[in-house]
Amino acid sequence: MKLWLISSGLSQYDTYNNAVVAASTKRKARETHPNGSGHQHGWVCPEDVNVEYLGEAKPGTKSGVICASFNAG
Repeated sequence: MKLWLISSGLSQYDTYNNAVVAASTKRKARETHPNGSGHQHGWVCPEDVNVEYLGEAKPGTKSGVICASFNAG
């Protein structure tokens, strides 16, 4: 499992700015929504997500959102 920083480039109110996610591949990280449930309001389409590899996750880490930043309005 790998750790990835995903970011949207959005800086508006009521949007996610970025998140750290655990995923096995860059593609899976790109498809992860920061709220952990799916692509909804406040995030961009997967093809518009910026993905940066951070490193290897601790053994046993499950895929999903580790932490996320939401710009509440």
